Amino acid sequence: MKRLAFVTVLLIYSVLSAEASWFSRKTDTLTIMSYNIENFFDFGIAIHLFDPADDPNKNDDDFTPEGAYHWTEHLMQVKAGKIARVVSTINGWNIPDIIGLSEIEGPDAVEQLLRRGKLRRYYKSVVFPTSDRRGIATAMLYRKGRVDLLCSKAINVSAPSRRFFTRDILYAKLKVRKDTFHIFVNHWPSKRGKGNSSDALRDSVAAKLRLVTDSIVSVSKDANIVLLGDFNDEETSYSLTDVLGAAKDTLSYREDITQPFVNLSTLTKDKSYKYQGTWKTIDHIIVTKTMMKRFTCSFRVFKPDFLLQEDTKYQLSKRPFRTYLGQKFNDGYSDHLPVIAKIVLNNNL
Repeated sequence: MKRLAFVTVLLIYSVLSAEASWFSRKTDTLTIMSYNIENFFDFGIAIHLFDPADDPNKNDDDFTPEGAYHWTEHLMQVKAGKIARVVSTINGWNIPDIIGLSEIEGPDAVEQLLRRGKLRRYYKSVVFPTSDRRGIATAMLYRKGRVDLLCSKAINVSAPSRRFFTRDILYAKLKVRKDTFHIFVNHWPSKRGKGNSSDALRDSVAAKLRLVTDSIVSVSKDANIVLLGDFNDEETSYSLTDVLGAAKDTLSYREDITQPFVNLSTLTKDKSYKYQGTWKTIDHIIVTKTMMKRFTCSFRVFKPDFLLQEDTKYQLSKRPFRTYLGQKFNDGYSDHLPVIAKIVLNNNL
């Protein structure tokens, strides 16, 4: 009987030790998620003075009950629940530490998201008014008690003189354990018009971002800098490889001193976005080369069955389960798949 009791205690101790060890490893891994959530608009609930629900200067009337998309409070709540589900499942039992969101309508929409399940319990947010004509912004969520916010600001990359208005870049300086991270959440101009007419717009944003990151490196040459979001360009595009300086090959990045960044999306063949039957990755998580040397970094596209649906136009294939098909509500998640990077902060583990 005593032997049985001893064995039972030993088993319980082993299980608890394993769980403690598992938790320790998890807390030494920083997880960063990026997700374009496809037109998540608020519904007329003005919470912040700088983000009125009906702003006459924003072209957001399509997402109202009377607008083209017949957007209602019920649809907003349905969508918020779906986003919360993605956040809750993308990293198994351990929710992401940092989440960069794009295509979200400012502080009030973020407030609606943070009322859902784990998002309400575990996250704080950073979001600013936007220069975008549709009122679309970027936002960042970060885990309470795990990540400390040191400072944040919006970086305006619009050019009114050229009648060019786009989403600001959200910057946040964060502390995780003893490490400091500079986070930039992006949503670059979309590919519109004929040919390459919009390339110059993304090149302009890339140049501004490179200027800002260079200023950080000039003060701290080994700074941990993470660029994430919807860049609307692939990993081989000129804006990313030449203007921003993100190496497209994680195997040979050390050889080119003109490229201070590494694009983690090149670590997988999976893609995050489908356009005219072709899968592409335009959602990236990009880190400095010093981070690649200091930490162990990994990347994946999250593509469970519930985020995909049959592509009726291009047979025998899947596509992201999006919220709208044209102007018809499709009851899906987004036209993008979320991506996630894991950064092991202690290489001895």
